[in-house]
Amino acid sequence: IDRLRQRKAEHGILSFDKDDEDSLNFVTSTANLRAECFHIPQQSRFQIKAVAGNIIPAVATTNAIIAGLVVMEGIKVLRQQHEHLRLVHCVRFPSSYRRKCCLMIPCMMSPPNPKCYICSQATIKLFVHTTKMTLGSLVKNVLQNKLGMIEPSFVVGNDVLIEVDEESPELFDEQAPKVLESVGVTDSKFAQCEDFAQSLSIRVLVQHKGSLGVDDCEIEGLFQKHKS
Repeated sequence: IDRLRQRKAEHGILSFDKDDEDSLNFVTSTANLRAECFHIPQQSRFQIKAVAGNIIPAVATTNAIIAGLVVMEGIKVLRQQHEHLRLVHCVRFPSSYRRKCCLMIPCMMSPPNPKCYICSQATIKLFVHTTKMTLGSLVKNVLQNKLGMIEPSFVVGNDVLIEVDEESPELFDEQAPKVLESVGVTDSKFAQCEDFAQSLSIRVLVQHKGSLGVDDCEIEGLFQKHKS
């Protein structure tokens, strides 16, 4: 610190350089002190040099701007001031907004879309061949490929028939080959499709359609354009 202080007095503002020994020693010491305070494993000087050398200031600045905007809108949510929530656009060049040159333009948020399966609580109709399609095909071809889920689970009543869980894949491997009808998923059966990775839940009405292939499906209601 004394050497850095002396260099600052002689040369003015100092900039970080991972190849500068004094700068790297300072960053290593302060990083490990903070890690100790929060019970985070400390890093070696070499590891910190590798991380610090890859930090791009532009990315850090962008993240800071976005984080600040998120916090500002989050405060409105906590205060239940939903009418004051705004969608903020960051523009590349200054734009005229209320007679001012601004880089961030706030806009009124759109109301929930009744045809969106995320915004609405409506039930979608899923047409499949219940005597041919397997639970594994349902997960891959319908829940992931059609509905965009990441780690879906398929629940009927209180029973989780299948779920994608990297930490415990046993249930998926055991249930994937089973045909829908054999596990009670028949015509006009209601099910809940959930994806905890996205905090997403969709209510589904499964209906049998004999003209469909093993892996084919049709989704009606909110997904009329998605057919295979």
